[in-house]
Amino acid sequence: MRIDQLYNRHCGEEIVIIGTGASCRVTPFACLRGKIIIGINQAWRHMPVQYAIAFKLHNYEYHKPVMNADLAHRDTKWIIKQAPWYKLELDDPDLYVFKGYESKRGSDMCCFFKHIPDTLYSAGGVQNSAINLAVRMGAASIILVGNDMCSLDGEHHGHVRTGYK
Repeated sequence: MRIDQLYNRHCGEEIVIIGTGASCRVTPFACLRGKIIIGINQAWRHMPVQYAIAFKLHNYEYHKPVMNADLAHRDTKWIIKQAPWYKLELDDPDLYVFKGYESKRGSDMCCFFKHIPDTLYSAGGVQNSAINLAVRMGAASIILVGNDMCSLDGEHHGHVRTGYK
């Protein structure tokens, strides 16, 4: 499926982008119930997410059977970056596929602000693609959780906390 199909799907809504960074361990997930959630990395392990975005197809292939076994994750829509070695088509029937945009200068964000069909800004990490997606979905506001790029008491990722409460 083309990523463009998701554009303007959540106009005026608050969208939360949740990663597995250190702040994921101390976030009260109950306050995020009912919000639109875009999960990056293995955020789906911490709470149900409507969207899971990844740069690598093996993330989807590895986690999809586990997610399908859990009713809380069964309806998650997967968004995967197209890469030549995955042979993913933009019209894949099971996945939303996008082309990544990275400039040779590294800081050129024209794709972030200008619509380029089937493309999300991907320089600097998957969190930037998730932010770009939220903007294109029409988010009124975007909240980042677990996107710290730092440690909390020596822990770099939130995987030490498991389960959605």
